Amino acid sequence: MIKDSIIAGLIAGLLTVGTYFGIYKIDKTTMLSEVLNWGSLVYYFLAMLTVNLLWKNRQGGVLEFREALKAAFLVFLVANFIYYLFFYWIYNADAQLFDIQVLLMKEKALTFPAGSDARKALESMEATSAEIGVGYCVKRYFMGAIYGFILSLILAMLIKQK
Repeated sequence: MIKDSIIAGLIAGLLTVGTYFGIYKIDKTTMLSEVLNWGSLVYYFLAMLTVNLLWKNRQGGVLEFREALKAAFLVFLVANFIYYLFFYWIYNADAQLFDIQVLLMKEKALTFPAGSDARKALESMEATSAEIGVGYCVKRYFMGAIYGFILSLILAMLIKQK
């Protein structure tokens, strides 16, 4: 099960990175969109689901909740690791990305009520090319793991044999 989860995670991670890189080559702003960010989780979810269905089938239609959770979460962790390697590389290879992201966040600030703390914070951001460090990527990776665990829990509840 571990080997299958790692392979599925690698595939999902590479598909995600390939999608991001292809879009990056076409339009950097689109690469930074929230729609793409959340939409790329489809690769993760499909890989997690595939591994669980594969193991459920191999075990005669029975997959314990704990096994389903472990398999799905490992897929997510591997895929997300691949993504954050790319994230670190691309932001450090192209300093413009940070500036574009700041501009997008300032535009988003306009959707918050005038005078709100969120709007003030976003409007005051400066577009100064900053390096995205390893520490930042590690922090984001572990924050993402929380969401990955929740997604794995939901999938495990849906897939397990009752």
